Amino acid sequence: MLTSTRLVALQAYPSQSSDPVGVIVCKQSMHRDVTNRGYIAMLSVHKNWRKRGIGAFVSPVRPSDIARV
Repeated sequence: MLTSTRLVALQAYPSQSSDPVGVIVCKQSMHRDVTNRGYIAMLSVHKNWRKRGIGAFVSPVRPSDIARV
């Protein structure tokens, strides 16, 4: 997966710390050599930070966001 596709990773940090509390990894690849598709490959939030809307906050990444990187 890491060598054949384009990946973008975004991290979420709380204001009072430099340790990330969440991460989203997005993948972009060709589907049947015709269409370019992008999707969320992984979404993770530290268990102490769950139920606070962090996953919903970082997840609205669009394929056009992946293409710009």
